[in-house]
Amino acid sequence: MTPFQRLCRIAIASLGGLALALGASSAGAQQLTPLKLRLSWTPFGFHTALFLAVERGWMREGGVDLQIEDGSGSTATVNFVGTGQYDIGEAAVSSMAIGRDKGMPLKSIADFVRGTDLGILVPRDSGIKGPKDLEGKKIAYTAGSLEGPFMEIFLKTAGVNVSKVELLNVDFASKIPTYISKKSDAVVTTVPFILPLLTNTRPSDAIMFGDYGFVLPSIGYIATEQTIRTKRRALESFVTAMSRAWTEVLEGKKLDESVAALVKHRPQAKVDPKIAAAQVEAYRAYFYTANTKGRPHGWHPPEDWVAAISSMQKVGLISAGAKPADFYTNEFLTK
Repeated sequence: MTPFQRLCRIAIASLGGLALALGASSAGAQQLTPLKLRLSWTPFGFHTALFLAVERGWMREGGVDLQIEDGSGSTATVNFVGTGQYDIGEAAVSSMAIGRDKGMPLKSIADFVRGTDLGILVPRDSGIKGPKDLEGKKIAYTAGSLEGPFMEIFLKTAGVNVSKVELLNVDFASKIPTYISKKSDAVVTTVPFILPLLTNTRPSDAIMFGDYGFVLPSIGYIATEQTIRTKRRALESFVTAMSRAWTEVLEGKKLDESVAALVKHRPQAKVDPKIAAAQVEAYRAYFYTANTKGRPHGWHPPEDWVAAISSMQKVGLISAGAKPADFYTNEFLTK
C-alpha cells in the first residue's frame, strides 16, 4: 500500500467516525419530545420553580423540549388545552374540574398549590377581623370567575347577613384597581398572588374560604386524556422535574436562584425579584394540606379531591354523581 493510499484510508475512516458522531448527535436531538405549555398568567412568583427547572436543564435531560407561552387566566388556559392547542396547561385545577364536568377530556397531572388560596382581602387598618365585620361593606368580586357561585353560600356559612353586604360585581381586570382606589372595602381574589402586590398601596389581611370548609385546590398542570396516552414519558419527565424544582425552592433553600432564573428567562416581563420572592413565601403554606404529609410536591391527595368535588357540587359547578378520582391522576408521581 502506497503512502497516498494509507492517507486516503485514514481520511475516509476519520470522515466515517465524524458521520457516526453527527448521526448519534442528531439521533439524540430527535429523542426530545416537544411539549407546548400554556401558563396561567404572565410571569409571577409561582413560575420561579418552572424556570429553575429550565435553567438547570432538567427538562431536556428528561427528553422534553419545553415551549412556554404566557397566559391570561386559568379559564382561558383550560379552554386552550381542552381544545388541543397546547399539550399542558398551568391552571387552577378547580377550573379544570369544571371544564371536565362540561365535557372537556381533561385531567390534572400534578397539583402544587393544593390548599384553598381563594379569600377576601381587607385593609389592615379597617378593623375587619372576620366575616361578620363585612356587614355594611362593599365587596368587589367577579361573578363569572370561580368565586362567583361561592359568594352567597360562603357568607351564609360564615354567619354573615347577606342582605347587609353589597356585592360589587366588576370584571376580572378591574377588581384590584377597584380595591386599591378604595371604591370597595374588600376584594375576593387569589390571596397569595395579590397580597404581596398591595404592600405599598393598600396593606391587607385575608379572610380565607378554606377556613370555612371550602376545599378548592389551586394551581397545577393539566392535560387531555389523549396527551396523557400519547406523550406519557414526556409528561412524566415534566412532572418529575417540576416536583424536584419545588422541592429545591421550598425545602432546599434555592428561592433566590429560582427568582434569578425567572428574571433571566422572562426579561420582557420586568419581574420585581422582591415581589416574586414574596409571592413564593405567600404561597408556601398552600402547598401542603393535612393529607399531603409524606407525599411529593404535585401529588393529588384523594381525600382533598373528594372534598373539592363536594364543595363545587354544593353550588352547582359540578354535576351530582361525579367521581372525584376521574379528575386527576397520580401516575406521574409514583417514583
